[in-house]
Amino acid sequence: ARDEGERALKAVHEAWTVVDPGSGASYPPECLRGRRVILLCGIGNPASFRSTLESLGADIADEIRFPDHHGYTLEDLTRIQEICGRFPGASWVTTEKDWIRLRVLPFHPEQTVLWVLKIKLKMQDPLRWTDWLSQQVIRRTGSEDR
Repeated sequence: ARDEGERALKAVHEAWTVVDPGSGASYPPECLRGRRVILLCGIGNPASFRSTLESLGADIADEIRFPDHHGYTLEDLTRIQEICGRFPGASWVTTEKDWIRLRVLPFHPEQTVLWVLKIKLKMQDPLRWTDWLSQQVIRRTGSEDR
């Protein structure tokens, strides 16, 4: 997006919280520092997810990548469990988007340490974003009164 002065509006992805789906407990992202993890994702830019984990100090033992918007199957779960079995004590870390697809499988979070890393979008210069969004609403509705 660009504002009226045609300057690019910028935002960055930022680690927000880490969730244990077995208990529902949330922890600060820094809890991954020094932990041995296996990255598990099916997103468009897995390198960005890896970079986020590295910036948090996670020790990435392995990566299991799937195509973006992947629909996980029982065969995938078996493969994931086999790979994770090679790294005793390592935790799985996945994205919130992937957890939504994984949770329908017969997964047993009480048998495996799994973390879901939630990401938030942080707007750079939020006032410029607010102005830009207001202008978009005005353009689409044709009125400043709505």
